[in-house]
Amino acid sequence: MATNQPPPLVPAGPLLVPVQLIPRRNARSKQRFYRLSKPKVRSGCLTCKTRRVKCDEGKPACARCIRGDFVCDGYETQPTKHEAVLVPPAQVVPVKFLPLAPATLPGLDGHSVPYLDAFRYHVAPELSGSFYMDFCEGTILTGVHQDDSIRQLVLALGALTLAIADDARDKKQSIVQSKPSPLKVWGPSSVKNKNHAASLKHYLKGVQGLRERLKINPALVSVRTMTVMTILMALFEILQGNHRSVDSILKSVTALLNEHLAHQRSTEGSKDEITSVQHTFLCFSMMCQYSRQIVSAIPIYMQINTVSATEPPVFGVDLPKSLLGRWRLFNSAMMAYIGQAHNVVALKDTETIKSFHQRGRILYKQALSWVEVIRAYLKSDLDEDHLHRLKLLEIHCVVSQIHLDCIFIPCDLSYDRYEETFKALLDDCAAWLKQQVRNGVPRHITLGEGILLPLSGIARLCRVHDVRMEALYLIQSVTWQEGAWDPQFIALGELGTVVMEERGREESGFIPASSRWLWVSNVDGEKEDDGPHGLYISRFLDQNGQPLVRMIPYDDSWWHEAPAKEGTGTCKRQKQTTSEDPPKKGTSTRRRQRKATRRRRDADELVRSRRNKYEDGEVTPVMDQVNESQINYSSNSEPEGVDYGGSDSE
Repeated sequence: MATNQPPPLVPAGPLLVPVQLIPRRNARSKQRFYRLSKPKVRSGCLTCKTRRVKCDEGKPACARCIRGDFVCDGYETQPTKHEAVLVPPAQVVPVKFLPLAPATLPGLDGHSVPYLDAFRYHVAPELSGSFYMDFCEGTILTGVHQDDSIRQLVLALGALTLAIADDARDKKQSIVQSKPSPLKVWGPSSVKNKNHAASLKHYLKGVQGLRERLKINPALVSVRTMTVMTILMALFEILQGNHRSVDSILKSVTALLNEHLAHQRSTEGSKDEITSVQHTFLCFSMMCQYSRQIVSAIPIYMQINTVSATEPPVFGVDLPKSLLGRWRLFNSAMMAYIGQAHNVVALKDTETIKSFHQRGRILYKQALSWVEVIRAYLKSDLDEDHLHRLKLLEIHCVVSQIHLDCIFIPCDLSYDRYEETFKALLDDCAAWLKQQVRNGVPRHITLGEGILLPLSGIARLCRVHDVRMEALYLIQSVTWQEGAWDPQFIALGELGTVVMEERGREESGFIPASSRWLWVSNVDGEKEDDGPHGLYISRFLDQNGQPLVRMIPYDDSWWHEAPAKEGTGTCKRQKQTTSEDPPKKGTSTRRRQRKATRRRRDADELVRSRRNKYEDGEVTPVMDQVNESQINYSSNSEPEGVDYGGSDSE
């Protein structure tokens, strides 16, 4: 029987008893939510059933499909009493008594047990992050029992994490200091220790097994198996610092997945599970390409439909736990839209831009609804774990609103009106990180979107010097990776943007459009012994309509140059947090609390009024005037969330 405490990670002797791996189950929320009194309708149209929304059963098309501009797929034909097939009661087995997994794991010897334990008790919970518990602690661990290739990759990841810990111990350094990175890649040519050698052996065995099965009969490899293996292979290469291999892995497997789906090949698992796995893969692939380390000629997000098939949740009907899974469906469409926006504008096709703009309106309205529901649940009596996850989800929504509102206005000037919102978001990110430290920080890597996204967006889009510098300091303090996002690398790359923009700042404090830059990607130097360089493009177009391009080597001395613009060694906001004198309490604290309450009330009223206008078609969010008042976001009451930084990845 599985225990709650993870066993010590020590070499094990010969395997004496069969090993059974049972997927972890998340603890239930303390508060129970009940469905509203209206009965659940099960006879709606096929489109509403797929979207999991209530249907009015209108014919020939229901009102909800017409209102949402969806294709109504009609209704199923209900079998008559004589056509219905009844299952004898003796054949019905309660779900709770069905076996979770096979009793033993074939091919698992005593030397592999520590690697399996390392993945089960350490890697899988860390990978889950805030949004992927069902995938990491459910789908992957279930696949360990059912597929030898998945099992080998799981053992490879477990062994690699032990190898990184051993290397840090031998060097008497922390894991952050000694872990692989794009600047010091691990691989077959530089085996560090016996655990690293074992990880490479299991990785090679898993990849070869998949290749042999694809050669024999690709139709027998299920979509779920292929998707899970792709993510595990990419994570293994990312942990080794070998980001170059990740793009080729994602592209090759994406082509195979499209072929599988086109020919309706093997898709073991329920339809809901396959949909969830596919969206997990899409989000992971997009986040890898937004990390600035994986550059593709045709990014994944350029091939994705930008219309979300999932309606926003409803407070009291959709449980807080279900929001995290539904968010991935909405998030994949929204991130693809943000990634495609600049290319659509470059086409200069009026009709295409108009159609694309209409989709942005729909996504913007949905993002507003998401924020309202999340904030309602944040005021409920939920446990701390649920609140912590929902706070991060809220920041995602807020930053996505900012992107959707400003995506079509050139030169990033429209983001300047969100300075106060960025300040509040920064405070929330800092509070979220403190809570994460109290909860326990990951040692290695998480799968999906986390705190690095909003912080990098603040550093890139907010032109207030102290705010963006503190965001960079917070990024640098993160000790774990979030997918392909390496915090130290991200901080240094975005710092290059800050340094160049600070050099062009006017005496009034304004950064003109001609001095605004975007960090695009990581590139190699011209010579073999040159270190990696950053590729930066100007936000301002020249007379020929082309942006200026700079390729400059990364320089740690930027950390000393950037704060010097303000005449101090550290940013002002950082001084406030490191001052020896504690903040004074009293009138100023109460004044800040009253101000936060007013800001929260005004923000809620503004959100409601703007939402009503958008529903009536009176206002277009992405074409608002630059001097329009912004949506205020109070950090004292409206908890954390994340940025998508996606619009700047091209």
